Amino acid sequence: MKRDVAGYRLHVRNVAPAQAVRARVIIVHGYGEHSGRYDDLARGLARCGIASTSCDLPGHGQSSGNAGVLSVHDVIQTIIEELNDVSRQLNGDVPSYLFGHSLGALLVVGHCSVQARTYAGIILSSPVIGGWSAIDAFLHADEIPPSLVRARHLSRRVSFATSYDSDPLVYRGAMARRTLREAADVLDELSHSTSPLAGYRVQWIHGSADRIVPVGQAMRALADLGVTDLDACIYPDARHEVLNDDPADSAFRRIRDFIHTPSPSTGH
Repeated sequence: MKRDVAGYRLHVRNVAPAQAVRARVIIVHGYGEHSGRYDDLARGLARCGIASTSCDLPGHGQSSGNAGVLSVHDVIQTIIEELNDVSRQLNGDVPSYLFGHSLGALLVVGHCSVQARTYAGIILSSPVIGGWSAIDAFLHADEIPPSLVRARHLSRRVSFATSYDSDPLVYRGAMARRTLREAADVLDELSHSTSPLAGYRVQWIHGSADRIVPVGQAMRALADLGVTDLDACIYPDARHEVLNDDPADSAFRRIRDFIHTPSPSTGH
């Protein structure tokens, strides 16, 4: 479906189970990709009674906006909340979770830091949180080069390379300075916030061989964000996209079980 949000025409996807909906997840993809890359996750969740709602972020996939220009602030302040409203309308008022990958995880954390706590849990996949040296390096460069990310940086699976490298909806140009500046602003704001994720159930999955977002960076940041209820798993030798790497089945089951396990304090 299409939705007009914050001045953009967004391509929105909703995948619902055939049976009663037990929970719902808002999926926020990373920079340069699109929501269709999470179709396997969405369909797997649906088979477990979990609905999912996602969109191609501005400047990505089939949504409007200048290619590769992602307004971090628009997503944090407006778009994630709109997706949650759409999900509630389509799937019912059941416990809601947020899933974010890479830069999408930063958007999720930023959103939770400025919104009232309405989510039953947060799932962070290879999250860009804490200090990310790549942002500073790009912002200080006279010219930002086109993306150097290739399938081999994301997964060890040979079968994955063909689908990723030939995907016409993946943005492969230079990372937009506006996006870099806004992401740097959010990282700075989070570093000066007082435990912005305190009280949230958080799940963190990461590959030990992730060279795009080093695992140690995220580990240190989670403590600074005030996370005390943490389900963490670092997958040995996995790269940036755990859900597309060898431990994908194990990671999916961990996500499913996290959603199906109620919080002792809320029942959600």
